[in-house]
Amino acid sequence: MTTHFVCFLLNRSLKTPYKEIAMLKFIVVFCSFFLVAHFSNNRISNNCSVTRYIVADLGVLQNHQSSRAFGVSEHGVVVGESTQNFLTQNAFMCKKSGVMQEVMNFFGAGQCVAVAVSDSGHITGYYCDENGISHGWLLYGENNGNKIRNLGTLGGNFCIPYDVNSSGVVVGCSFNSDYKNHAFMWNDGVMTDLFPTSDFAFATGINDAGEIVGFFVNESFESIAFLRREKGEVINLGSLEHVGLAFSNANGVNNHGQVVGRSSTLSGYSHAFIFTDGEMRDLGTLRKVNGTSDTSSEAFKINNHRVVIGESVSLGSLARPFVWSEKKGMQDLQKLLQSNATDFSATTFHLERVSDINDAGEIVGWGYWGDIEEGDDGSSRFHAVLLTPVS
Repeated sequence: MTTHFVCFLLNRSLKTPYKEIAMLKFIVVFCSFFLVAHFSNNRISNNCSVTRYIVADLGVLQNHQSSRAFGVSEHGVVVGESTQNFLTQNAFMCKKSGVMQEVMNFFGAGQCVAVAVSDSGHITGYYCDENGISHGWLLYGENNGNKIRNLGTLGGNFCIPYDVNSSGVVVGCSFNSDYKNHAFMWNDGVMTDLFPTSDFAFATGINDAGEIVGFFVNESFESIAFLRREKGEVINLGSLEHVGLAFSNANGVNNHGQVVGRSSTLSGYSHAFIFTDGEMRDLGTLRKVNGTSDTSSEAFKINNHRVVIGESVSLGSLARPFVWSEKKGMQDLQKLLQSNATDFSATTFHLERVSDINDAGEIVGWGYWGDIEEGDDGSSRFHAVLLTPVS
């Protein structure tokens, strides 16, 4: 599962009633289990020209210290969150070549985050109430009157959306009345439980055809990546070769039904995968300076040109964002950065995380400059960035 919000859930647990604390901690522990993964060599053709990326700092909202970008549309509209002094999070939208602006906080909440934007301009996210409990929302695009909808829940009091398509269909996870975490699909005011018989499931992505991806936990406590077709057929994506319990989770799907995520391997670690033409393929990991390979990797998103983004990591080291394509294999994004601003040096910028990619190849995420990951007050100094490919 994409892990953007796991730490956020844990930080809120002190304000949460006992039953919800137990479930939130279970989610955090369960998702953290998937952060283990393993090795592979990357084969990049020497005949392929290298694509560089111009880094654009999207800044922060007024009086804020940090920001993170979670989604980008085909029109270059970026959404995410901007933070002030740990406590205040505001959802933002940034149009291409524009200025970051707050997505109106209709709920008056101190924490409000935008997590995804569709090509038609629909934005989804969540806010936290006075008890620290998350509630999902959908802001329809300009062509639909910029209406706001509260997504509700599956019977409990917790909901976090993960993605929205051009028709305004939202997917995510929600508690049911038994405080069990279930995957949902929300469409025009109706929230549907996608796996009512599973005690634990997430829906993490949806394409414009209405195909949904995510994962559920079966009776053997194996995590199973799935692709749900538009008419409801559920395809078990399986896993790469494994020892012991298998696990896989799907994070993204493009309009061709190609899926990316991560899966267990024979080594005991997990690798990024792409599922296409009925087959799950291992994307491998990045190589390190000493010639060895990272142990783990995970793929987050895939665009319609089959370009994949994710991260590669070894135990005891920082994760490295990557971009993968059929021709060029897996590449370290940090090494492909360049700047278009005189006050910005890509050599001193550290790309911390990537989260989404559009068909123009534009990638969003966040990072920081030099050694200034935190300010004097301990607050993070991440800035949301847009990476634009150039030949």
